[in-house]
Amino acid sequence: MRAERVRSAWREGRVSRDSVRALMGNITRRRLVCWYLCVVATLTVLSGVLHGLIAPPMGLVRTFYATSGFSGEPLSQDRTTEISLAFLDQDPTLPRRFISVEWRGFWFLPQAQTVDVYAGADDRVDVLVDGQLVLQRSPRLGMHTIGETITLSAGSHTVTVRYEQDGGGMRLNVQRAFAGARPAPFTPTRLFPKVPNVQDVRLATGTYWLLRVVVLLWLLSIAGLLVVIGGWTGHRVAHSRPWRRAANLGRKIQSVFVRVTRLTVSQTLHVFALTALAVAHPLFPLCQ
Repeated sequence: MRAERVRSAWREGRVSRDSVRALMGNITRRRLVCWYLCVVATLTVLSGVLHGLIAPPMGLVRTFYATSGFSGEPLSQDRTTEISLAFLDQDPTLPRRFISVEWRGFWFLPQAQTVDVYAGADDRVDVLVDGQLVLQRSPRLGMHTIGETITLSAGSHTVTVRYEQDGGGMRLNVQRAFAGARPAPFTPTRLFPKVPNVQDVRLATGTYWLLRVVVLLWLLSIAGLLVVIGGWTGHRVAHSRPWRRAANLGRKIQSVFVRVTRLTVSQTLHVFALTALAVAHPLFPLCQ
């Protein structure tokens, strides 16, 4: 409606052609910003629906025992996409000695292929695929990382990793490699707690990458807003010599941002508040 009024005023001779171009440019920039935020908000909602209601859960079931030998009641059981001991560093209350951990689930392969499985541990680790022992490391057999080549058919395969730690050093390294490539951790979109089908894998993979795209888009928005806010606040600290150059740079970037978006200070702060709330949503699934 505003664009139509501007064109009408130009036809009637009430405004100059340069004024019309400037106004139309401002309207176009604001529309682009609005469309960008609408697209990001839509993708945020879509990723939340896919992750929470539609896409199958990814990862293996990790069972933690406060005793060696996988005996007694487990201390905790959760789902994770990593086969590592990083969770022990994240929770300092968990014991570090005389423990055992088991990862169990399904590993999906889109096609039949030869796979190199690698494992190393301090103290012990067993890697089983389809119920068959593929690798075993222990003080008696050696604790350094070695590899074993296996041939698997397309589809789902059960995978179990059992780790035990008595005392002393603590280390676990379990990876895989395809067709002679370098070893790498298991891909999160190929691990599932239940038997998946092809549709489940495609849906989980799409959701996995959509969440990361959404996070990237929101972080880019926040970065732009922080630059603008830094430029505005720089006017107040510019009187201090150490901040003068940084403030001048911030003002230059801020002026370019304003010319592109035509957002006022209040509009920018409002968008920043909404962005800060929205960015928290896609970050939570990535921490699981």
